[in-house]
Amino acid sequence: MTDSTATADRDDLRGGPLLAAISNEMVGIYRRHYGRGPTRARTVMVEDVVLCRMLDPFTTSERTLIQRNRLDEVKQMRHAFQEAMQLEFVEVIERLVGRRVEVFISDVHVNPDMLIEMFILQDGDLPQEDPSQAVDPEGEPPAAQR
Repeated sequence: MTDSTATADRDDLRGGPLLAAISNEMVGIYRRHYGRGPTRARTVMVEDVVLCRMLDPFTTSERTLIQRNRLDEVKQMRHAFQEAMQLEFVEVIERLVGRRVEVFISDVHVNPDMLIEMFILQDGDLPQEDPSQAVDPEGEPPAAQR
């Protein structure tokens, strides 16, 4: 993930660049929290559905557990992570797409090894921030409005 992707504004991204930014940020979440991210990712968006598929997501220790028939434990840990990180995943989509996420569904699959993050969007855009309505930390309107 590049700095430009991390600070991308939803007005700057459309089509392929938007989908690439989503993929990069999803992989980045895993990289930051697992020490490695999936090796490949692809995001598609159709109407109100955003689907991010990430390949080769498992760490070395997870692959060892899977090889020793401990897949249930790996899935349980991954689901706990995805539940704990739901707000971060949702924030990425809402910030980049500009629409609220109504439903977040996440799962892992083995053979082929992949993660799926799916977001169902609500109708309508998120409201743009209006600088004239900004309030400073003290609760005062900006000086220009006083």
